[in-house]
Parts: sequence; structure tokens; C-alpha cells
Amino acid sequence: MRAVLGQDFPEKDKTSDLREFGLFSKDLRMINCVRHPLIQKAASETLIRVVRLFF
Repeated sequence: MRAVLGQDFPEKDKTSDLREFGLFSKDLRMINCVRHPLIQKAASETLIRVVRLFF
């Protein structure tokens, strides 16, 4: 599974501070959460987050 935050997030000429990523089920239960040091994402950058699930 991949989550891609492209050049449309955040709005042009702005930045967004990201500290955690969560994976939720269809009924909105949290499956996983990862907290990490601050990531500042500018609108001109693309952030790709890859999630691998092992059962």
C-alpha cells in the first residue's frame, strides 16, 4: 500500500508539519500508527509513504 502526498498538498506556497501516520480500517479503527520526528512538506515536494502488512 502506498500513500502519496503530492504537489496539491498543502496549498501552493505553504508547508505542512507532519509528525505521525496512521492506518485505518473501513470502519475507522486504527490498525497502526507511526510517530516520528517532524517532517516539513512543501507544496513543491512529493512524499511517498510505503506500508507493508505481514499476516
